Amino acid sequence: MKKEIIEKIQYLCNRISEVEWSGILLYSVKGSIKDVESLELHCEDIIPMHKGTIAATNYRYNNNREDKHIDYVSTVSEKNPEVLTWKIGHIHSHNNMNVFFSSTDMDEIEENAKSHNFYLSLIVNNKMEMTAKVAIYAKAKHKFTASYIAKDEQGKDYPIKNEEFNFIKENCSIIDCEIIRENTDINIDSLFTDNVDKIIQESKVVSSSKWSDYNSYPYSTNNYFNSNEKAEISFQKYLSKTSVQKELPFNKINNKNSNLEKKKALEYAGNTYLQNSEKTKSFNSLEEEDDDDNSISIEEQFAVYILNNGEYEEGVDAFEYLSSIETKMARGVWQWDVKDFITKYYYYFIEFFPDEQDNDEFFLEILSSVVQIFEEVEIYFDAVRPLTKALSKLLKNFKKE
Repeated sequence: MKKEIIEKIQYLCNRISEVEWSGILLYSVKGSIKDVESLELHCEDIIPMHKGTIAATNYRYNNNREDKHIDYVSTVSEKNPEVLTWKIGHIHSHNNMNVFFSSTDMDEIEENAKSHNFYLSLIVNNKMEMTAKVAIYAKAKHKFTASYIAKDEQGKDYPIKNEEFNFIKENCSIIDCEIIRENTDINIDSLFTDNVDKIIQESKVVSSSKWSDYNSYPYSTNNYFNSNEKAEISFQKYLSKTSVQKELPFNKINNKNSNLEKKKALEYAGNTYLQNSEKTKSFNSLEEEDDDDNSISIEEQFAVYILNNGEYEEGVDAFEYLSSIETKMARGVWQWDVKDFITKYYYYFIEFFPDEQDNDEFFLEILSSVVQIFEEVEIYFDAVRPLTKALSKLLKNFKKE
């Protein structure tokens, strides 16, 4: 990876640091895909396409009759004809998260590989950590003739006719890349910085269009809770066929200083909310200290909060918290009931974020972030896998609504 690309990635991560961003990754090929051990993919340039949210980003090549890739090639190819030979890949950021291929990222690379001879995807974060994979889409085809066999009056096999069959099976092979890069200072051309400014400006305009094709990085937003006075607790809909409705006195839950009233409100909804009679911290003090604890993101704090049954744990992220209870998990002393965990998730959310209980977009962003955090830590803690699976299904159901 040449220094100009590293500079542009660093520039993007500095300009768009709190949310994810994505773009087209242009690269050249040295060697042959038939010999992956000696194959080199050289990152040549990036076309910024989208400023996303905390946990998602998406784009399409031609949006509103504007094709940034064609515009780029038209602008640059006169001075550099090699642009016409560059391959198209995908790059996106995980902002403050670690770099890894989540289930959504794996779906994207496998799906988009069908539209390319082979497909490169690169993930970066604000720490300038990087990981990359190449996907190779292939088909196995087999043409053969076979006989239909029947039974005669004595029960013996005999052929009655022949037929030609075509057998096709698809496969997507994933190859991990070794990334070689230089250290450099930032020095970027104006065409690139203008594109970054443009996608930041475009992100301020809310679009209601929904689309998904081989050239888009999948993500959609939907509404789920819209009432100030009551909510339909529909988390159960994928766990059972019956949806449970409860009246929730949200005016009580809005009171940040009254844990007793919150407890009554949630017990009124038929759920045990607190396992302990007292909270370790009031949420006023949590908000006051949040600015002082810049090392732990608010998403990580919330992930620890729900893992700890609604108890705030100061100064640790999800991995550190799970490490502290690893022995208890191994002995079965500490475990989660998945159905109960999912049912309580919304109640934890409205207590942790009392001012955001009616903000559908924020709810979805936080849920997406929590799923991403859980996907990352479940590699090390098997006990988290059922929770990740349930939250992922919950997220998928909300996006469908």
